[in-house]
Amino acid sequence: MSLALTGATGWLDYFVGPGVSVLPFYLIAIALAAWGLGSGMAIFICSCATLLSLIVRLETRSTPVADLWNAGMRFGVYLSFALVVGHLRSHNRDFPIFGLVRRAIGVSLVAAIVLMGVGIAIQRSSPGSSPARTDGSSHVALARSADKPAEEPLLPLAKLATHLPVALHDSRAVLLGSRDPNGPSCVAVLLTGDVKETLPANPGDLDGGPGTKKSVLLFFDRGEVKSPLQDYRWQQSRMKKFLENEVAQNRDARVSIHEQFLAAERLAQELGSSVAWPPDILPANFDNHDDWPSYCLWRIDRAAQAKDLSEARHWSRELSGALFSLDDLHSWLDFLCNNELQGLAFASQCRSLFIDGGEPSPDYNTNLNISLYPAGVLVLNGLSNYYEVERQAETIYAWPTDQTGTMPFDQHLTSASLWLPPNLRECYLKLQQVLSPQNQRQWEQAAHTPYEHGYLVNMLYHAWRSDSAEHLSRVLQRFNDNHPDSNLT
Repeated sequence: MSLALTGATGWLDYFVGPGVSVLPFYLIAIALAAWGLGSGMAIFICSCATLLSLIVRLETRSTPVADLWNAGMRFGVYLSFALVVGHLRSHNRDFPIFGLVRRAIGVSLVAAIVLMGVGIAIQRSSPGSSPARTDGSSHVALARSADKPAEEPLLPLAKLATHLPVALHDSRAVLLGSRDPNGPSCVAVLLTGDVKETLPANPGDLDGGPGTKKSVLLFFDRGEVKSPLQDYRWQQSRMKKFLENEVAQNRDARVSIHEQFLAAERLAQELGSSVAWPPDILPANFDNHDDWPSYCLWRIDRAAQAKDLSEARHWSRELSGALFSLDDLHSWLDFLCNNELQGLAFASQCRSLFIDGGEPSPDYNTNLNISLYPAGVLVLNGLSNYYEVERQAETIYAWPTDQTGTMPFDQHLTSASLWLPPNLRECYLKLQQVLSPQNQRQWEQAAHTPYEHGYLVNMLYHAWRSDSAEHLSRVLQRFNDNHPDSNLT
């Protein structure tokens, strides 16, 4: 019986929360065990009561050190009470223990009710507190301070309108720096036809994104390197620190953008499952539409003002897709930096090879010779990946300043193509047509799978810009004929 009462009290403790004490009910269970079952069972019940109350507090609050300390103190009180009851049982079995405990608990309940009433009266009379209700119902705010009203939680649109600009600011600082996304791209077609032995001019930027900043380091700061050992030292110092800084700066921005993506997903799901306008989605008067995610949120806000559910559904999905793209870019940047750091760690274990590479020489070619050494190919060929991350970020942050009046956003639109930038959806759907049903499902899955998404955007962009979509279509057709049931794994 005492064990069942302890469990029931634990449930009550969880139900009312840590702000309301249920200590007397735990003491009843302990008294029953100590008086009728002996000290061993009493100690077990004390432990159970302590554990249950600790679980409740750890589940509902985030102060584990204080909660664990309080649990130890609580166990001491329970144990002391059990020992006193056990002593009385051993020396005076006729002592009316249960009548005394029953009266004590009754007094404590009456005192608790009276004091709660005094608290309600004080709260209602304090400036800034909630006014008394006139509909006959009571209003007891157990967790609210009497002198400081609790802040109301932000509604979905207001929450996005508040936090999204901050997340976009932090993300842009990492992916673009101070570069203007509407200006010249870091990746541009400069020459077509025969490009043999032709290198484009270096589009570096001291305060750009990961591609342009890394380009400055590689082609300017590294220009004085004249031997494999000098190159090794430069890679292990300057480049390593650059990569570590990129990882650190990217971390918080990545978390922030991911949180906004999840918030946009929840909004899209709520709008998608509603048959009428949801009462908790109210206009937030959001008026920023200088980039693609902000433009999508602005269109949702306009739809909220008109209570246009169809329009809001579409633009909430567009916002989810835009933020997923940004989230994927931050994931790619983290992967690229950590992958290159692992390459540098491997190279550091092969230092003797760089030492044996010879004395400094004016003939040392930083764009060629390093590829002969451990992780050297990664140094030379990895730069294009950083450029691609930055280029995709340009598209997201440049949209849709000069295209909102002419871009047919509702064309080439499916549940899968919506995850891609609007200017690539036509190419995406065109290539999908040559695939088998199974491969089409994998194609659709790739559009909203982390890492696969960014790679797909890269392939579609270059195929579309270079007018080679037809060639890519034929390649996919051949692949499809040989592998009609492929998968992403």
